[in-house]
Amino acid sequence: MNCYQKLLLLAVALVQCADGQQTPSRADVDASRTQLMALYKIIHNVALPSDDLDKDRPQEQRLVLLLPGKILSYDSYYPGDDYVKSLQGQDREAGYLEIPPRIMQNMFRLSDVVPGLNPFRGSDTGLSMSAIYRDIISSLDIKGFDELSANQKIRQKKSIEYLTERLRDPLNNAEITRLSLYRRYQEKYNDAREEMEKEIEAKRLSLPSLDYQVWFQREYPIMQSGVEGAYLEWLVFGDKENVELHKSRLDTSSPGLLLLEAKSSLRSSGYTSLDRTQTVYPVSFVPGDWYKYLVNR
Repeated sequence: MNCYQKLLLLAVALVQCADGQQTPSRADVDASRTQLMALYKIIHNVALPSDDLDKDRPQEQRLVLLLPGKILSYDSYYPGDDYVKSLQGQDREAGYLEIPPRIMQNMFRLSDVVPGLNPFRGSDTGLSMSAIYRDIISSLDIKGFDELSANQKIRQKKSIEYLTERLRDPLNNAEITRLSLYRRYQEKYNDAREEMEKEIEAKRLSLPSLDYQVWFQREYPIMQSGVEGAYLEWLVFGDKENVELHKSRLDTSSPGLLLLEAKSSLRSSGYTSLDRTQTVYPVSFVPGDWYKYLVNR
């Protein structure tokens, strides 16, 4: 007899007691209390199982239910050993791996459903959340787009003229736009910072702690001076401050540009499913190792 059957018998006994058919003894009450505690423990362990490393510490997050009656297979959502190792940082050379396309497709289909009005009936509407979003964003328009003030148009025109003005390239004396100079020295500064961070991280992983501290104290000022030099070139030759001022005047955060970016992001992130029946968009589940709870314990 399982705990659910015991709970049913207990409920029948309590109803009979309420109707005056019988009075439970102290032994019956103690037995019922023991059965209830056992049942609560089972429900608690299902909802919040203990951590694998610490049996007394329950999990803080737990995937329990999407829709009643929907059966999920562990094999359909396990992203593979290589991905798990990269996620846990066990293989430092692997870096960050993408979830395999087949698994991502299954995760997307799992989260793309639109539940019915009564999700406890275990059914959905058959509609696609991504299709609804795609239809909404494609039909949006910007209110008052053609009613920009004259002053705003004048400021934008001046900023565009400033950014596209052709100057003498300090490297080869050829002509180049001010914005191109800005971007060149911006990239040069970013590359210098990235190279410094990569070298520091490589030394931190390869050297013993004491040797790394000695190396860092000796080499960091030299590397930092190189980064500061690249930043100074960005300020002087790239006209950093003025270019960024005029860029801000172009109102790069306008609703029209935000809508354009949203549409572009939607188009670029989607890809055709393996069976070519729908467009799949990347999704992420929290916690990242949620699939391990699908194992039949």
